[in-house]
Amino acid sequence: MNTKRKLLLFISGMALILLFTIMNTNTVKAAVTWPTTSFATWTQGRRLDGILTRNIYGFIINKDEGYYMEEYKDSGNIHIKIPLIAHQDWNKSDNTKYYLVMQNGNNISGQTISNVTRTKIKDYSRTSLWMLDVTVGNITADKIQICIYDDGSYGFWKTNGVADDGTYPFVMSTPVLGWNNVTNFNQSLKDGIFYVGRNTTLTMNAPKLQDSNVGKFDNSILNNAGESHFFGQNVVNNEIRTTYEITTDVTKLDGIVDGLASSDTNKYGLGTVLTYEIPSDNLKIPLSYGD
Repeated sequence: MNTKRKLLLFISGMALILLFTIMNTNTVKAAVTWPTTSFATWTQGRRLDGILTRNIYGFIINKDEGYYMEEYKDSGNIHIKIPLIAHQDWNKSDNTKYYLVMQNGNNISGQTISNVTRTKIKDYSRTSLWMLDVTVGNITADKIQICIYDDGSYGFWKTNGVADDGTYPFVMSTPVLGWNNVTNFNQSLKDGIFYVGRNTTLTMNAPKLQDSNVGKFDNSILNNAGESHFFGQNVVNNEIRTTYEITTDVTKLDGIVDGLASSDTNKYGLGTVLTYEIPSDNLKIPLSYGD
């Protein structure tokens, strides 16, 4: 009788230990691993045709389908809108966390982000297209990257698409954004000089601007002559590239501009300044009218 009682007590004790182990395993969560020493490779989402085909979670940059990153300013805060593919019930997850990686010179730092709105745009089979509106305040940096973590039931895969090599599990990362940088990538033009009298592309390492801030001329003569239009967006070497086309309607200058001539050996035409407004930083670029 004593032997049976001791055996029963032993089995009961083992059951309690096992129960405690299971409960403890379920309640312990691994810490989030964010990129803090360098930018992560961006997580490219893919929309694939077919009912049974599994779409790949990640950010969508596709001009032909109207998917691109966009920047705007509201009440002093800078916002970035980002399209991505994720679980169709992602909004039910309570585990989502957001993080901003910043580079100034050679220094990399980061901070958590709390003000993010996610809106479902379109349902697919088991996945959906979402639009994130991320408020980044008024930060200053050379480059930034936004990262998202979610390991919940409706969260991300441990490895996402082609971007995650396991270094940052359950994390999706945007392309790197050049925060205060506009660069001339058209090699057929002289360095630092843009000619408004011909079709020209101005490529900047930043998201698409809101329409009211897409390039303005501060020279009154050219206010109604020069135009800038969003042309395209893609990712090159892990960084976003947004291209605008600058054109001039020369008929609007009839009777206003006479005798366009060379002012020096490197610059021809009428000198002016293109005010290129970016919510994160307003830049002015030297410009010449004429060809």
